[in-house]
Amino acid sequence: MTHTLPHLQGLLLDMLSTHRQIEVGAIVALELPDWEILLRMVSQHRLGPLLHWRLTRERSNLSVPEAVKAGLAASFKRATLHILAMQRELLLTHRILKKARIPHIALKGAFLAFNAYPNPALRPLRDLDILVPKDSVLHAYQVLQDGGLSRLAEHPGDPSAVAELYKHLPPLVSPSGQTCIELHLRLSNHPPHDKQADLADDPELWLRASSA
Repeated sequence: MTHTLPHLQGLLLDMLSTHRQIEVGAIVALELPDWEILLRMVSQHRLGPLLHWRLTRERSNLSVPEAVKAGLAASFKRATLHILAMQRELLLTHRILKKARIPHIALKGAFLAFNAYPNPALRPLRDLDILVPKDSVLHAYQVLQDGGLSRLAEHPGDPSAVAELYKHLPPLVSPSGQTCIELHLRLSNHPPHDKQADLADDPELWLRASSA
């Protein structure tokens, strides 16, 4: 490494940003060990698709080694294929719950990837988080299993007991085996003895929910 870690961290943030100033010479001065460290940070935080997006758009003037660009392009392609599979599973889950007339809201990445990012592949997404009303969550859990989703052996236990302790039920795996779906009944993971009201219990939340 020819540069300090804080310097490389700053450069990575500069490259990922749409508005931070960046010196072209600072990128030219990077050597192979520097790029190796940068790419490890990128991989650790799942930023490969986003860095590819920036370097081919707002930062296309920067001098980046061809091998680095090729690796980031491959990362973006993998993320694109992954997010398409996730989108399919989200739509199938939505159809099952809608047919059963169970209200549901896509949470976190399941919403953000398709509605807040310029390209869905830029949002890392490991599983799908779906909020359903507390009094419907066990029914929804069974409905999804009837629709082809299945329990994971490493997450046993009675769903009703789990619901008393945690904000979501044990994950279900999609029929394709590619995606896990977590049904949430709360938005906050309060301890069992905490009687604090959860936002998911507010009827206004469900009235404010939008369809996309």
